[in-house]
Amino acid sequence: MKYAYWLNRMYLSNQTKWNLLQAFGSAEKVYGATEQELIDTSLLDEKKRNRFLQERETFQLDIEYEKLQEKGIGFVYRTMKDFPKILYNYANCPFGLYYRGHLPDRELIAMVGARRCSQYGKLTAQEISQSLIKHGFGIVSGMARGIDGISQRTAVLGGGYTIAVLGSGVDVCYPPEHKNLYADIVETGCVLSEFHPGTNPLKEHFPARNRLISGLSRSVVVVEAREKSGSLITADFALEQGKDIFAVPGRITDVMSKGCNQLIKTGAMPIVSVDQLIMDLSEFAFQTEVNFTNPMEQTLEKENLLVYSCLDFYAIGLEQIMSRTNLDLLTTLSSITELEEAGLIKEVFKNQYIRLT
Repeated sequence: MKYAYWLNRMYLSNQTKWNLLQAFGSAEKVYGATEQELIDTSLLDEKKRNRFLQERETFQLDIEYEKLQEKGIGFVYRTMKDFPKILYNYANCPFGLYYRGHLPDRELIAMVGARRCSQYGKLTAQEISQSLIKHGFGIVSGMARGIDGISQRTAVLGGGYTIAVLGSGVDVCYPPEHKNLYADIVETGCVLSEFHPGTNPLKEHFPARNRLISGLSRSVVVVEAREKSGSLITADFALEQGKDIFAVPGRITDVMSKGCNQLIKTGAMPIVSVDQLIMDLSEFAFQTEVNFTNPMEQTLEKENLLVYSCLDFYAIGLEQIMSRTNLDLLTTLSSITELEEAGLIKEVFKNQYIRLT
């Protein structure tokens, strides 16, 4: 675990960390890799490799991992059983997540909306949240002021499960006035973040936070939103991830309803009643069966794993694959065929391949 924590702390992208883990078989082996072994993988160019080696040398592994444990912060990474499997199939899946509380064990519905919400928005959020909890759903949101916090406070008061995804470290409560809500969620649900402990809630962190909110959810409910708001960013991520979006319609003269009305115009499902929302969610549950697979858990042959680990979500040519893996042409083509049949990679142009998961 401490080696996976170290790898997660490295400056590398989520995909590069994942590729290194697959190439070496474990985070401990990545930690012990020689410079030549890193060169052989072709996963790091010279500049990145030198920085990687320098940071590995100065990172105080045991001390840093002990600090994490002393803070009572949990850490989970992609190959672990408790890692949210719903995230596996999305681009830029986090390599690791930090959390306080207990990770989700049920389907989650995202509840998002305006920070400066109206009384109508507040009451609607409460009513929807109460019904979702009653029907066994958990609620995921960002613990922000307004709709987020109202929805999550309602879940806590109703004895339900809620997970707060932060744009800061899990040990940094933001906004500060939600410290009591934060404590209650840690006690009964989960506070989660992909940002390292101690990270401040910077503006540029929140789009990534919103991506996780939609990624963890089965569907997204937008209660109130301006024309340009974080809630609509969450909805955009949800669309990219193939999620169902529900929006509360409002008066055309209401600033807080313009975002929701625009979502409905472009295809989101209007919430005409809470009972109908629950019926729609139940209907979509039967219609949609998602198969979450972790490529690391599949029994790939060594050659197939080498080929798979060097691919990314942008196209890579056959010659480049052979160069990175040191495999001959016939072996490489055989592995590509097997990976395509398994639905793990795809040929997008002639002899150009991308990974699908």
